[in-house]
Amino acid sequence: MRLTALSLVISALVLTACRSEPVDLGLMCGVDAEATVREASAIVYGAEIPAPQVRNAHPLAEADLLGLDIGDAERLGLLASDAGGGLYHRRCSDELLCTADDARKTLAACADKAGCKIVGAVRLGTFHPLYLADTDGGHVCAPRWQ
Repeated sequence: MRLTALSLVISALVLTACRSEPVDLGLMCGVDAEATVREASAIVYGAEIPAPQVRNAHPLAEADLLGLDIGDAERLGLLASDAGGGLYHRRCSDELLCTADDARKTLAACADKAGCKIVGAVRLGTFHPLYLADTDGGHVCAPRWQ
């Protein structure tokens, strides 16, 4: 009986330790959309890979980056969005750079939804935008550029 009680306590502790708390992400912005994407792409994919040219993403606001349930926000991962504003996070297979396979797997999470696009990356608790403009012609960093 003691062994069963002890195993239940250990199981509960393990489950509690595995749960992730919602995180608030910082925001990395360059001097404009092109510079932001270029800098983010170099951090996420490496400087030798051309920066993505994503447009018509679902509009994001800084408030959308608060309280996200994405697990470990310190590790490198990609964030996709769909036309309805759903966000989909996937950690990259490598801790230093994301690969094309990581991008495909991230997009697979929302492939059945309209407007599914990679909109950024998460690294060290910060969101790095990887899109040039949203469907409204804006950008999550636009308020900082004014």
